[in-house]
Amino acid sequence: MNGLPLLLRKKAKSDGQRKKELSEIEIEKKVARMSRRNRMKRQVKNSDLWQSLNQLASFSQNLSPVSIEERGEAPADRQIFYRLKRWLMSFLVKGFGGGRMFCYKHSKSVMRIFYFRHSWWPVALVFMILMLGGQELALGQSLLSPQFGFEYYGGTNKLRILNPWAGLRFSLGEKASFIVRYHYSDLRYQYYGGDGQGGTILKDKKAEISRISGTVYFSEKNLTGYFSGSYLSGSESYRGYILDSGLEWRFVQPASLIFSVYSIRERSVLWHPEEYVRWINTYSARCGVKLWLVKNLSFNPNIYFMRNSEKVKGVSYSVGLIYSPAWWMAVTVYYFRYGETAFYIFHGNYLSTGLNFYF
Repeated sequence: MNGLPLLLRKKAKSDGQRKKELSEIEIEKKVARMSRRNRMKRQVKNSDLWQSLNQLASFSQNLSPVSIEERGEAPADRQIFYRLKRWLMSFLVKGFGGGRMFCYKHSKSVMRIFYFRHSWWPVALVFMILMLGGQELALGQSLLSPQFGFEYYGGTNKLRILNPWAGLRFSLGEKASFIVRYHYSDLRYQYYGGDGQGGTILKDKKAEISRISGTVYFSEKNLTGYFSGSYLSGSESYRGYILDSGLEWRFVQPASLIFSVYSIRERSVLWHPEEYVRWINTYSARCGVKLWLVKNLSFNPNIYFMRNSEKVKGVSYSVGLIYSPAWWMAVTVYYFRYGETAFYIFHGNYLSTGLNFYF
């Protein structure tokens, strides 16, 4: 019995020594990590990438609103565009809020750059790339300009579509341009489907859609036009192809006529749930008028004639307002009335809003 306390003391002593050794090992690991991190920072700052970033930063300084205004290269309403450029460039090079910014890993002679202070850095990086692709950035002989925006659609059967998008415009000369866009759509609505017992029940449909499009725009005096092709993919192996073209003729100063044709070939899984899967072709023609009510505000009524490969016809119309307080921004609000000659769950009323930027 007298030996038991001695054994306990020895065990406690050995536990204490083990903890001390572990703490010393942890301290050594921390010191090694800090020295390795500092070494990586120095290597990154001495690298060609860091020098390139500094050159981009000096480039953004040259895009200051004051210097541009003094050179007479941009109107006053473009100043916010250049301020955004400078802020995003400063964020990338100096780091938001200072502190740690870059580290890198070598893997098969490939340098990977990570920003590990803020989790939302990819969003800022994307917008930085878009902003740096502004009207002064030349790629060869074609100018590159960013475009992006957000649109919302909602209405009958609790349909809701959230549609952010981004794109780049390549100038093809004074009268033409080519635009590449990516649209992401989060879609949901309600419909009546089978309950498995011979009856019907209200269900929720959710889907995600990606759309990549290429569009050629042209203008000639009072006439503008476009031709566009798109590829769509989404949930449940959804696929689709779109061809779209249109003309706008400004026959008098306060008014213009609009005509366009639209066709889509898509799998039925998105809009015809619980039906057998098939390809459906839909064709539409649009006729409209754009009337300028006051400066920067126009009124746009339209009528649409539709027909699909299943011999279903329809006539719809829309009325909307387009407000452009600056050359690079457009705010849109539209009311749609959608109708078909056959029963269809989307027959009804819809509202669309959008905030889009075109640099």
